Amino acid sequence: MSWEDVALGDMDVFVDNVTTNASYGNGTGCEDANTLTSEGPTAGMVATAAFLFLLTALTVVGNGLVLLAVAKHRSLQTLTNTFIVSLCVSDLLVGALVMPPAALTTLFGQWVFPQPFCPVWVSFDVMLCSASILNLCAISLDRFIQITNGLQHGTYMTRTRVAVLITVAWILSILTSFPPINLGLHEHDGFPTLTNLTFLTVTPQCIFDPNMAYALSASIVTFYIPLTAILFTYGTIFREAKRQAARVAALNVQLRNEGRNNRGSRRAGVNGITSLKAIRTLGIILGAFMITWLPFFIANVVRPFCYCVSGQVFEVLTWLGWLNSALNPIIYPLFMKDFKRVFKKHMPGFCKRDAGSSVGTVPEGAQPGKPFQSSTVQPACTDTVSELHPGPVTISSLNVPALPSVVLPSMRRASTDTMSPKIKTLRMALFSFLLFLMTTSLRYTLTGGDVRVRIFIDSTHKDFGPPPEVAILLSNSVNHSRRSRDILNSVNRQRPTRHEFNSRVIQIFRNQLNSQVHTPEIFVLTQSNTRPGDRIPYLRGRRGFNIDQKLHSLQPPSIAAGGGIFDRCSVVGNSGIMKDSGCGQEVDGADFVFRLNLFPTLPKFTDDTGARTHLVTCDGVTLNKKFLNLGEPQWRQAFQNYMTNSRYGPVLILTSPFSSREHTQKLLDLQRTVHDQLGMRATVVLGHPVHRNATVEYWHRAGLGRTMSNGFYLVSSALSLCNEVTVFGFWPFTEDKQGRPVDFHLAQDMWPHLSHEQGEESLNRMRTEFQMLQELDRLGLLRLVTDPC
Repeated sequence: MSWEDVALGDMDVFVDNVTTNASYGNGTGCEDANTLTSEGPTAGMVATAAFLFLLTALTVVGNGLVLLAVAKHRSLQTLTNTFIVSLCVSDLLVGALVMPPAALTTLFGQWVFPQPFCPVWVSFDVMLCSASILNLCAISLDRFIQITNGLQHGTYMTRTRVAVLITVAWILSILTSFPPINLGLHEHDGFPTLTNLTFLTVTPQCIFDPNMAYALSASIVTFYIPLTAILFTYGTIFREAKRQAARVAALNVQLRNEGRNNRGSRRAGVNGITSLKAIRTLGIILGAFMITWLPFFIANVVRPFCYCVSGQVFEVLTWLGWLNSALNPIIYPLFMKDFKRVFKKHMPGFCKRDAGSSVGTVPEGAQPGKPFQSSTVQPACTDTVSELHPGPVTISSLNVPALPSVVLPSMRRASTDTMSPKIKTLRMALFSFLLFLMTTSLRYTLTGGDVRVRIFIDSTHKDFGPPPEVAILLSNSVNHSRRSRDILNSVNRQRPTRHEFNSRVIQIFRNQLNSQVHTPEIFVLTQSNTRPGDRIPYLRGRRGFNIDQKLHSLQPPSIAAGGGIFDRCSVVGNSGIMKDSGCGQEVDGADFVFRLNLFPTLPKFTDDTGARTHLVTCDGVTLNKKFLNLGEPQWRQAFQNYMTNSRYGPVLILTSPFSSREHTQKLLDLQRTVHDQLGMRATVVLGHPVHRNATVEYWHRAGLGRTMSNGFYLVSSALSLCNEVTVFGFWPFTEDKQGRPVDFHLAQDMWPHLSHEQGEESLNRMRTEFQMLQELDRLGLLRLVTDPC
């Protein structure tokens, strides 16, 4: 049953069934291939499930093994390893508490846990990830002190100071998560809380979309400041390691030239190897941290400003950040000699020594045929970062004897084969995986990073062909600083052409738009998307309105969803440009006609504006000006007379009672008045404030401002519900193309409160929206009529 059927028939039933074929949250509007359906799991779903749960298991097991090793071996219970323990605790909890719910949500396409658990889970996510990053910062500070002030490290890093550093890291993590999230400080004004997201979809969701203030402040405290500290500390360590490597290389050349003893050459080579390993280790540590977390936090601070990163890309970047918790127990203990020694003891083959690789030459005193191990050779399992010389390295500190010797044939041999082939393979696989993640995340960031709306064809959709990218460059068409005359001149320069709707782009755009604003589900309040006792948020402010049983019973049962309910739709504005346009017949030729602000379809207007109306808006200002108090009988009768004289047939009256508290009661009285007047063939429906907020946010990210006119809101809703949309009467100028004056409102004499002075502010806003409509017309998404028909 379509809306037209309802409008022409029984008005007590708005629309029949709900058919939810649009995916929610991060979807594209098409059927989501990653959502479990009644048809059973697909190969892609099985692969996704296997990868996500393997990553979760790796995170839990890896961090658990490190914690177990520390608990079982007293040699690992040092102050330095206290930071490692704190890091592993945070990462272990990420794998145990954060990843499993996220994996299930990804697989099932909805929040499968009780709704009150949503803000708790989000708070744990923010807290534990922040704690992990801050612990990494503390580790970098500890190693910085080890390298730059090695002899005083114990003086600086006392037990008390270590405890203070770890405590501060966890307190900052808690303060940036639980209090602001549970107090609603992260929310957009008027947007529902995490415990009340049933407004958005038919299925429950847990969507964390912080406002600009929270996203910026939390990102700066928990990532960008620690990132700066990590870059500074590891940069200093890197320079020290590079300086030592250069000094040792110069010393080795000097020893070769002077023919010094091979013992001194070997000691110089060993220190050079240590420095080179330290540089490589620092590269791996910094690379893993930057690759996993930097793309997420770039997207996190960009999203509140523009729609540059889609929900799917953001989900990938979130999992990329969580991957850091799986890599930390591999990277840090792998390069620390104490942990290597323990793992070697309990895991044979983890780290082994190659006799040929550890001795370059046979020193004096060694007997042929007998094995020899020099006490000066660096063990195979070393902490190449923390084992750097604690102070400045000098030639004298190497204790090189001035004796003739045999020069080492090659130091390259001593720097290889210090680990088993299994560990070498593991390290190579880890490096390749990090390189793959870096290129993948960079590709996602670049494809989503342009300040414009990008739409991609889903190749899995049955109606689509090959998946070329369709870029909708909406934001480029909007210039907020353009003057009215400049815009009008650009309209005059356009040559008249035969307009053609681009059905392929329309379908893609509608799917993408509905995946964000969910028009088929929450365009108006219904008995399906609300329940008695629900609190509906106001568009402005944090307060809401409670839905009681009586008000709930007045709402229509549900809304029919589905792509393109109507074939052709007309959206008719009230600008004076419609005068003598002769467009009435074309308006009435549509399957569904949207009108604005209770415009009267009187005989004197029908030749220009048409006579048919299926949905008309009514705002609180108009209602207050024309009908002061619908709670009184005389004003109810006046409203009924107006509707009768305006020759409205069966019509839907769309109101926005939750735009502000001052108009709520008047618009709710309107619904009760229309419902109680048996002679009126009309039904009042209440616009859902979440849909309005989502629509405003969607177009704001495409280039519009935060305030949207009712006219553009109707156009956006029509794009979600119709295959072909034609827009009439949208003209935000005080003169036409020929320079003749144009009234702000076609029925100016009937609406004296809409003067040119009062309408000028609306005109300025509508000029920006007009530029957007021009671009949509150019792309074939709608037809904008600016000339007489």
